[in-house]
Amino acid sequence: MNVSAFRKVFMFAVSLLTRADRKLPFFKLYTCISHILGLENVQLFVIKGLVKDTNCSVTTLFVGDETSAYYFAYLGYSHIKKLFSLGKFLFRQVDPSGLTDVDVIVVDARAHRVSKFLKQGYLLLPQVSFSLDLGRPVCDIIKRSSRRRRSIKELNRFNYSYAISRNNEKNFDFYYWKMYLPYTRKRFGMCAFTLSYSRLKALYRRNGGIIFVLKGKKPLAGMLFRTNGKTLYALNLGAYEGDQNYLRDLACQAALFFLIEWAKMKGIKSLNYGLTVPFLANGNFQYKKEWGMFMDEVAGKPFCALKINSLNGSSLSFLHQNPFIFLDAGVPKGVIFLDHRPSEKELQKIFSMYLFPKLDSLIVIGYYNHNTGAANETDFPIESQNMPDVLGKGLSHVYSSLRKRGFTVEVFVRERIKFCAPTFGYS
Repeated sequence: MNVSAFRKVFMFAVSLLTRADRKLPFFKLYTCISHILGLENVQLFVIKGLVKDTNCSVTTLFVGDETSAYYFAYLGYSHIKKLFSLGKFLFRQVDPSGLTDVDVIVVDARAHRVSKFLKQGYLLLPQVSFSLDLGRPVCDIIKRSSRRRRSIKELNRFNYSYAISRNNEKNFDFYYWKMYLPYTRKRFGMCAFTLSYSRLKALYRRNGGIIFVLKGKKPLAGMLFRTNGKTLYALNLGAYEGDQNYLRDLACQAALFFLIEWAKMKGIKSLNYGLTVPFLANGNFQYKKEWGMFMDEVAGKPFCALKINSLNGSSLSFLHQNPFIFLDAGVPKGVIFLDHRPSEKELQKIFSMYLFPKLDSLIVIGYYNHNTGAANETDFPIESQNMPDVLGKGLSHVYSSLRKRGFTVEVFVRERIKFCAPTFGYS
């Protein structure tokens, strides 16, 4: 049987399997063969919009599902002009490198065989897990954040209290239908990832609980959690009827503060606050850091694979506004782009703000033009040249392209193990 005939027979078998019981072991065989032959489908989306905090328009090609595409747009865009599907394609056929009108290419890491793109110079961005050491007093936990200290002081004027619910299914139903679902959908819209009722209820039953923030006797916000030994896992948040004003009035923040207090009273040693995106300037990322949380070792599935497809004003604007963490041979590193030569004072501030335990090193790439001081807006193809090993394959492409365009480029690195050592740079 030739390859073409085998493919027809295989696809016919697939059509039968898709109508069969999904618990059958044949699905494992189907998945395995699909991966080998590259027969699995993947969707492609084009996202056009404005980069956050700028008026610069950027075009992203996103490989993944629709919800993930909207979620990425939510993270990187202040305004979405268009988000549309190009259709479904066989994964083995997807080769976006020749699309010159695309600024940034992003591959959802949940898509099969993302390693295909890593071989082409894409950067692998991990999901980041944060934990809080509860062995310290609260004042020590938040001592580095004046904003968190102010927030805790403000909680007194709202006169909130809290109640813990465990093994009460009516309370769980109230939380799920009246808090979690409406809050998640109203806050994240098209990019909302919602977990099923049965899944969360199983977690609640298995050493789980809910902390409700009360105003008088009225529950305003809640947080689902579960315990495992001396570790408490904060799973998700909800606000009554999804009212976003409870964020402004600190009711949602009070849920975390009260949960920390309760966990410390119960002798819990660590609070795991879950995964977040690998963008250093993201509000959720910064919020966790301000609470004195530390990044755990990177584990589990990564967030996405990312590549700058065309180096121009749009893609550079995206890099400026979205400093990120990437994995270099499994080691987490941070990178920040600046469109000027940073002063020593600015560098010290950047390293103090963004370098933290478990992050191997922080890379600052400053580029500037002595004549104009501005970036050339013309698209420029990414080409690989020799570059110090610290940048790896993905970043060295950007570095070499900036140099080829006539920019002076300087790279400053500070490693975690040399936190007190002077900053060094090279160009």
